[in-house]
Amino acid sequence: MFVAGAIQMRTRLTALHLLVASDEPVSSDHHFITADGVELSDEVRRAASHWARTHGLKVLDLVPADSKTTAMMSLVQVIDPSRFREQRFAPARTAGHAILADADVLERSGVAAGTPADPVEFFRALVRLKRFACTTTDVAIAPGLRSLSPAPNQRRAVIREVLGRDVAGELDTVILAMPILLVLLLCSAIALEPTWGAAAMAVYMAIPLIAFSLAPVRPDDVVRYALLRPALDIVSAVALLGDSWRPAGDGDPIAERRPIYAELMKDGLDPFFEPRRDTCPMCDGAALKKLFTVGDDYQHKPGRFTLERCTGCGHIFQNPRLSLAGLSFYYRDFYDGLGAEMTEGVFSSYGPVYGARAQMVQAQTAPSLWLDVGCGHGHFCCAAADTLPDTEFHGLDMSDSVEEAQARGWVRVGRRGFFPALAPQIETRYDVVSMHHYLEHVLDPAAEIAAARQVLRPGGYLLIEVPEPESRLGRLLGRWWVLWLQPQHLHFTTRAKMGELLNNEGFTPVEWHGPQAHMPIDLSWTVILLLQRLAPMTDRPWLPPSTGLARLRRRVVWAIGGPLLLVAGLLDHGVTALSGPLKSANLYRVLARLEE
Repeated sequence: MFVAGAIQMRTRLTALHLLVASDEPVSSDHHFITADGVELSDEVRRAASHWARTHGLKVLDLVPADSKTTAMMSLVQVIDPSRFREQRFAPARTAGHAILADADVLERSGVAAGTPADPVEFFRALVRLKRFACTTTDVAIAPGLRSLSPAPNQRRAVIREVLGRDVAGELDTVILAMPILLVLLLCSAIALEPTWGAAAMAVYMAIPLIAFSLAPVRPDDVVRYALLRPALDIVSAVALLGDSWRPAGDGDPIAERRPIYAELMKDGLDPFFEPRRDTCPMCDGAALKKLFTVGDDYQHKPGRFTLERCTGCGHIFQNPRLSLAGLSFYYRDFYDGLGAEMTEGVFSSYGPVYGARAQMVQAQTAPSLWLDVGCGHGHFCCAAADTLPDTEFHGLDMSDSVEEAQARGWVRVGRRGFFPALAPQIETRYDVVSMHHYLEHVLDPAAEIAAARQVLRPGGYLLIEVPEPESRLGRLLGRWWVLWLQPQHLHFTTRAKMGELLNNEGFTPVEWHGPQAHMPIDLSWTVILLLQRLAPMTDRPWLPPSTGLARLRRRVVWAIGGPLLLVAGLLDHGVTALSGPLKSANLYRVLARLEE
């Protein structure tokens, strides 16, 4: 493992580009963001501007050539310089010194040039800039840029930001303690098995020397760090665990939201639900069977939610169903606000899934105009541009995320509102309309399909992807199946009923995907939900203030459950290979053509 990690790090360090000197003036479109205390010489500015122009870059993170070993290693542990630019959703990581940014990107993103208030704000600036220039952002070493020693009490806050606030808020102590545990493990190995233990320790210490053996720059402290690595890693970890600094302008988002949630819940939960139905919303049949009742295992918001199955048509639905007020309450701080970064990370990890969706359509048609309904921030549209570069993508969503998607350039046109209400006003006739994980969230799936018919040209295509309610693995996992996603998922439509809904609006299904649409998430998310049950989330504005004991329990449970989660993830990929024969696919995808 150590050898493989060292070779990977060497490959990434070797891929770092070294800026070349230039006499050309700095472009008027290029502006610089610098950390406090960083001085950018005219030579560095000209070299960076020349490199950006030459390589078509809008954003360029500048790495000091004299960076220390740990700083360079931590940079390439997160990003792969050889692929950072082409990876649209690659996690951002900055050397923390200087960023070149194009004026257009700065304007669209709202990031200001100049000197940010602190290292956390600097990191956030690069993360946002990468999203607004997702294929024109890169990193390079800048000779002449002098490195600064990081403020000793600010490193933990930056690491928390890199990990993500949700993860860091619960588990950063465990993660930061890992170097100490690793060194103790290696020392134990030496005591128990001297030869192999010493070999493992030697390779661990040699990793920096291997990593920088072919790098374009070699830190002046690499030999010293390699020789003293066990001791230095322990000292660094202890110092990090003691850091208590927080950005001054962040405030307390939990405390700020408590009055809002108190106001929303002042009349209890009844306004969040419609009256219970006695018949199926799909076939109007009265033979209903209760499946189970669950709470909110994701955000731990109050409420109980029941799923029922129609024994006539097989449709599964939430009963009683959330009202519009309920949808607003339970969606709040899930896709935005407190949950925005976590959701961004989840959606950014679905690259292969996005490509498979686009390829399914590409096999049937070459669309010019595509409308993605329920587009969120436009992740699918952004990724699908790699498969369909000549397609113009538009997005529609009920939240302001669609406006962000348009500002990022991930959709050309963003439309905000309810699709059935907007459809009669849309004069554009699209070649394709897509609904990915959308129909299970809406009040009336049939009305949404009718709206798609209104905006499609004759012969156009409708692409739908939804949970597979007949998944054998889903039935085996019962209430712990992730795709029940209560309380957000209101409907679970069988393939037969979906085909009927499409036929009623003049669509003919031309291709169905089952195993091809499967996502390897079932078992790993079951473990997550079980861990959530054992150690619920702490410090949420809709919950009473958490106690120290509750926070400690969550850290301990998740530290112990981490290895189990890793095993579940590996098993998920094994299940993916067998999802066809076992009929355990958790999703299905259908492409239907609107008859002319």
